[in-house]
Amino acid sequence: MTIINLRDFYYWYTQNEYIEVTDDVAETLRARSFREIPLIKM
Repeated sequence: MTIINLRDFYYWYTQNEYIEVTDDVAETLRARSFREIPLIKM
């Protein structure tokens, strides 16, 4: 089990909100958040 901060993944959380999720859920959230960040090409 992993503890995540929902504020790191959802912009509408204005305060820290920690929840415990399975490792699979945490991995999926992290992978999704990395894909949504646009890459800057130089």
